[in-house]
Amino acid sequence: MKLYIILIISGLIVGFINTLAGGATIISISVFNWLGLPLTIANGTNRVAIIMQTLSSNAVFFKNKVIPYKNIWRQALAIVIGSLIGAVFAVNVKEDFFRYALMVVIVIMIVSMFINPKSWTVGKENNANFKRNEWLTIIVFFIIGLYGGFIHVGVGYYILFAGIYLMGYDVIKASAFKNFLVFFYVSISFIIFIINGLVNWEYGLVHGIGNIIGAQIAARISLTKSINFVKWLIVAIMILIFIDLTGIISLKQLVLGSLGNV
Repeated sequence: MKLYIILIISGLIVGFINTLAGGATIISISVFNWLGLPLTIANGTNRVAIIMQTLSSNAVFFKNKVIPYKNIWRQALAIVIGSLIGAVFAVNVKEDFFRYALMVVIVIMIVSMFINPKSWTVGKENNANFKRNEWLTIIVFFIIGLYGGFIHVGVGYYILFAGIYLMGYDVIKASAFKNFLVFFYVSISFIIFIINGLVNWEYGLVHGIGNIIGAQIAARISLTKSINFVKWLIVAIMILIFIDLTGIISLKQLVLGSLGNV
């Protein structure tokens, strides 16, 4: 029972953060590893919860007609192809590279939000002067897919960034777009992990229950609160994740320490 409580509570935290912004997958992988799963299996098991989380949040976004289905299928195909390659081949890149790259993206997003706040709240897709570079978005989403298929941690920020600045969406539509793409590519690349026996279904499904609850709360907040509230909530999450990446605090240790007392 204690094991299930730990998996559900940690899943709720991860589902909430990932639905609005991203970066919480490291908590899932750490919890699985802490509970005895090798990192390769923890990485595969994490995909079960991600699928459950994004399926749940997408149901809310779909019901409220927020997901921008129009003209996104080339980008969706690009991220799927990239994720399949990333899932098959373990790229020999140091973890520090990913951490620093994620920190740079978060800083750029926060700075750009202060410089041009309207890009977050209004969006550019309906602006007559905005013209989406189709080939650039396809290349960018393919690269995001490579990374997402390989490790997934923090992929939400890259999609959120591309959704706002390359696709022209406001922050709520970009968040819905992010959740749709993550569900789309993770569901397909997950097959690679199943074939290789890298999934603990019990841990993944129980953790996924918490993810669903967290995703539902986050999705409903994004739709019922003002767009400015959602924007600042995402900024707060990004700052928290950035501080964690610098090593000043450790969200992983805070969560694991709290769960260890359950």
